[in-house]
Amino acid sequence: MIRKNEQTLAEVLKVLKEKYGWKEKMHEVAARNAWYGLLGPVAVNHTLSIHYNKQVLTIKLNSSVLREELWMHQEKLLHALNEELDNTEVEIKKIILL
Repeated sequence: MIRKNEQTLAEVLKVLKEKYGWKEKMHEVAARNAWYGLLGPVAVNHTLSIHYNKQVLTIKLNSSVLREELWMHQEKLLHALNEELDNTEVEIKKIILL
């Protein structure tokens, strides 16, 4: 017997993400994991906060030297982060370093 109202787990999760506003938070978590995965322990030690909103990643750092170094390589960093996020629906168009 086939039920007409059956949904896959992926479909149910998609509906829940949209209904309860979890989508942006999940995007932020994916961006945070990509940031820490790409930069490793240096990022963990010097990153104070990470926010992702509307394809903009805002990173607050406690090291002006690291901030300047990342700013000089911002295009490479943006490309590498988007490559890291390739399997997700998250795309970063701009990075703001504070």
